[in-house]
Amino acid sequence: MVTVLNLPCLTNAKKLLWTFQKLGFPLRETIRIIANRYQKKSSISLKEAEEAVSEKIHWLVANDYHLTMSAINQGKTISEVESGSEVSKSLRELAGTFFRKVRKSGFDLR
Repeated sequence: MVTVLNLPCLTNAKKLLWTFQKLGFPLRETIRIIANRYQKKSSISLKEAEEAVSEKIHWLVANDYHLTMSAINQGKTISEVESGSEVSKSLRELAGTFFRKVRKSGFDLR
C-alpha cells in the first residue's frame, strides 16, 4: 500500500488497513506500507506516521517533484532521466525486493 505522509493520506491508509483486517486479510504477512514523496524534514515524522497507522512503514521513496515531472513530460522513466538520483535508486531497490520475492517463490518470470 502506498501513502504519503500527510494527515488525510494517513487517515485513509488507516481506514484501508482496518477494512483489509475486517475482510480477513492477514495484514502482517501480505500488506507492506510504502511512503511515497518522503521528505526527512516533513511536518509528520516517520515515527508519527507509523503510530498513526499502527503499522511499520517498510519503504521510503524520496520526493523529487521536478525530476518526476520531467520524466513524465518527456515520456521516460525516472532512471532514464537521472539514474543516479535518490528517487531512482529507491524505486530500483524497491523493484528488486519484489523480484527477489518472486524468484524465491519459484515463479518463472520468462
